[in-house]
Formats: sequence, structure tokens, C-alpha cells
Amino acid sequence: MIHSNRDTVHVALASDQNYFVGLRAAVVSLVHSNKELSFSIHIMDGGIETESKRILERDLQESGSRHCLKFHDFDGNMCEGCLKLHGSYLTYARLLLPDLISSYRVLYLDSDVLVCGSIKELLEVDLTESYVAASPEASIKCLSEDSEVLG
Repeated sequence: MIHSNRDTVHVALASDQNYFVGLRAAVVSLVHSNKELSFSIHIMDGGIETESKRILERDLQESGSRHCLKFHDFDGNMCEGCLKLHGSYLTYARLLLPDLISSYRVLYLDSDVLVCGSIKELLEVDLTESYVAASPEASIKCLSEDSEVLG
């Protein structure tokens, strides 16, 4: 189990090799949009190739040495009998996060998001009376349809 340092933001994502391009974009955009923060990034690994892991590690090294990257093997067999989503059990990986990371707060990101701004406001949300905070899924088909993103 990884224990928390209050100065480090714990972020978790889940991916396999099929979603690596999106995973890489999510991680790089998170770090790039939040240069003042230190991250401990946890990847629930459903089958990411060794070379892809090296690419992600290199991306983080180039962005600064204050970030930590940890891959957690995810064995989908433990979800046998559950409904597969998109042919995979990887969707269930986020349910294991409390067993892997002992932290006041963990930000879970889907591996197909782009972080286009600061996450500081999320870190300031009072979760004292809550186990989880979540956002509804956006219904944006493409960035050109979102006037808030484009200004």
C-alpha cells in the first residue's frame, strides 16, 4: 500500500495497451496543465507493453523529477462473472484503489481525458462527509462544440 504525503497529489488511471495513446495524453496534459503540483500517478495496468511504460516514464521525467509513476498489475480474473465493458474488466480496477493507496484523496481520471486547466479547485473541495465526489459524463462530441473550452 502506498501512503500519502499531503504535498503530493495522487492520481489514478486504468488502461491497457489499446488505450495507451489516450492514457499518455491524459497524463501529459495533467502534468503540463498543473506545473506547480507534484503528482504520484498510479496506473492500473491491464496489459500495457514494456516499451509504452518506458515512454510514459520518459514523458514524466522530461516534465520534472518531482513526479512518481507506479504501475499496479490488474488481474481481470478477480472480476470473473461480472459484466465485461468494452470486452474488458478494467472498468472495475478503480474499485481497488482504496486497497492500493492510503491517501486522504485520490483523483481518478478516465484514460481518455485531456486536462486543460488547473485541478487546484478540485483539491479544495471539502470531502469530510463524503466517500466520493464525481462528475457527470460530458456530452461533448468534439471540442469545437464546447464554447467554454474554446473561449
